[in-house]
Amino acid sequence: MAGKPPGDDRRRIELSPDELRLLGTAVTLLVNSLGREEADELEEAKALLVKLGHAGSSVRDGGRGGDGIA
Repeated sequence: MAGKPPGDDRRRIELSPDELRLLGTAVTLLVNSLGREEADELEEAKALLVKLGHAGSSVRDGGRGGDGIA
Protein backbone atom coordinates (compact mmCIF):
# COMPACT_ATOMS: atom_id res chain seq x y z
CA MET A 1 0.00 0.00 0.00
CA ALA A 2 1.26 3.43 -0.84
CA GLY A 3 2.27 5.59 2.10
CA LYS A 4 2.33 2.70 4.54
CA PRO A 5 5.45 2.72 6.76
CA PRO A 6 7.53 -0.47 6.70
CA GLY A 7 6.48 -2.90 9.41
CA ASP A 8 3.08 -1.26 9.86
CA ASP A 9 0.65 -4.18 9.95
CA ARG A 10 -2.39 -2.32 11.27
CA ARG A 11 -5.82 -3.22 9.96
CA ARG A 12 -9.01 -1.20 9.90
CA ILE A 13 -12.38 -2.84 10.47
CA GLU A 14 -15.87 -1.38 10.64
CA LEU A 15 -18.08 -2.46 13.54
CA SER A 16 -21.68 -1.67 14.35
CA PRO A 17 -22.32 -0.24 17.81
CA ASP A 18 -23.54 -3.66 18.97
CA GLU A 19 -20.43 -5.37 17.59
CA LEU A 20 -18.20 -2.80 19.29
CA ARG A 21 -20.00 -3.35 22.59
CA LEU A 22 -19.61 -7.13 22.20
CA LEU A 23 -15.90 -6.78 21.44
CA GLY A 24 -15.44 -4.55 24.48
CA THR A 25 -17.24 -7.08 26.66
CA ALA A 26 -15.11 -9.92 25.32
CA VAL A 27 -11.85 -8.05 25.93
CA THR A 28 -13.05 -7.09 29.43
CA LEU A 29 -13.70 -10.78 30.17
CA LEU A 30 -10.22 -11.59 28.88
CA VAL A 31 -8.62 -8.93 31.10
CA ASN A 32 -10.52 -10.27 34.10
CA SER A 33 -9.28 -13.81 33.44
CA LEU A 34 -5.59 -13.06 32.89
CA GLY A 35 -3.13 -13.44 35.74
CA ARG A 36 0.39 -12.27 36.51
CA GLU A 37 1.89 -14.90 34.23
CA GLU A 38 0.24 -13.12 31.29
CA ALA A 39 1.34 -9.60 32.22
CA ASP A 40 2.23 -8.63 28.64
CA GLU A 41 -1.10 -9.82 27.28
CA LEU A 42 -2.91 -8.12 30.15
CA GLU A 43 -1.35 -4.75 29.32
CA GLU A 44 -2.11 -5.19 25.61
CA ALA A 45 -5.73 -6.07 26.35
CA LYS A 46 -6.06 -3.05 28.67
CA ALA A 47 -4.64 -0.80 25.95
CA LEU A 48 -7.15 -2.25 23.49
CA LEU A 49 -10.00 -1.45 25.89
CA VAL A 50 -8.81 2.15 26.03
CA LYS A 51 -8.77 2.29 22.21
CA LEU A 52 -12.27 0.82 22.10
CA GLY A 53 -13.53 3.44 24.54
CA HIS A 54 -14.25 0.85 27.23
CA ALA A 55 -11.67 2.14 29.71
CA GLY A 56 -14.27 2.49 32.46
CA SER A 57 -15.86 -0.91 31.95
CA SER A 58 -16.11 -3.37 34.81
CA VAL A 59 -12.53 -4.59 34.85
CA ARG A 60 -11.66 -5.97 38.25
CA ASP A 61 -8.28 -6.26 39.92
CA GLY A 62 -9.04 -9.75 41.17
CA GLY A 63 -6.05 -9.63 43.49
CA ARG A 64 -3.71 -10.04 40.56
CA GLY A 65 -1.80 -6.85 41.18
CA GLY A 66 -3.47 -4.91 38.38
CA ASP A 67 -4.76 -1.40 38.64
CA GLY A 68 -7.98 -1.77 36.70
CA ILE A 69 -8.15 0.31 33.58
CA ALA A 70 -8.64 3.91 34.66
